[in-house]
Amino acid sequence: MARLQCRSCGFDGEIEWDGQFVCPSCGSTNTRAAIATAELSDAEIEMIANSEIPEEFRWNSDDLDDGGDR
Repeated sequence: MARLQCRSCGFDGEIEWDGQFVCPSCGSTNTRAAIATAELSDAEIEMIANSEIPEEFRWNSDDLDDGGDR
């Protein structure tokens, strides 16, 4: 599972992670996602950990607050 937000249509919800950053509502790739590391292979985790992610695509913990207990 992954949390995905679409900047094009406003979709914000959980999706089944299939390795793509495509909005299930409108098909846009203008999205950002929070992916549980359990969903990723070691190689994918390493790639993400070593990449430079632009600031506008980063989430902090406040962005992911769903009001539930952690």
